Amino acid sequence: PNKKSATEFEDEIARTIKDIRDDCACLVLAIHHLSKSSETDANGGYEPKIAHVRGSSRLLDFCNTLMLLHRPGFYNDVVEMGDRMGIDIRQMFVVNIALQRSGGGGYVPMYCDLSTNRFEESSR
Repeated sequence: PNKKSATEFEDEIARTIKDIRDDCACLVLAIHHLSKSSETDANGGYEPKIAHVRGSSRLLDFCNTLMLLHRPGFYNDVVEMGDRMGIDIRQMFVVNIALQRSGGGGYVPMYCDLSTNRFEESSR
């Protein structure tokens, strides 16, 4: 029976993560879900964007790096398009460094074998 609004609760979580990071001087990985709008954008290849991060924007205020993970091979229409272009994306995994406090960013295409949790950077 929490008397806080959803926004207040999410802000408290973001502040707690920041406090842990600052107090312990350690790496904190927070896994966050995306809005369902990322699942419906076929024109963008269903690629997640910063705008799809659900909940408090405070999490984005406190994080040093925001990585968006994308599995284009999860979507049959994207796989079919890749097949027509001669590209097998079934095991592709894309890491988008969407926000980084120290600058930089970009995409890291990878291939993954989820049965063994093996990831390799793609040279393609």
